[in-house]
Amino acid sequence: MSPAILLLSAISLPVLEHERRANVYGWLSPEMDVHWQRLWNWRQEGDFNHVAKNVLSEWVRLDPQRAGKLFSFLLLVSLIANLFLI
Repeated sequence: MSPAILLLSAISLPVLEHERRANVYGWLSPEMDVHWQRLWNWRQEGDFNHVAKNVLSEWVRLDPQRAGKLFSFLLLVSLIANLFLI
């Protein structure tokens, strides 16, 4: 990902439509309920790592563009924070 695309994606996150920001950017949307239930009952599934990764992948499938923008935003914040720590 080029730095320009990263920056443009990151600064476009706050201007997402309300529907795409709702439910904590989709993390708590009704479509995610089944995946969160599987995570809370991971002992029945048998593999916590698999179930935890499934929550993330299903969230990305709900809205890949929103996921990319949020990732870019968090990466940019992380880079800026690290610059101040150096």
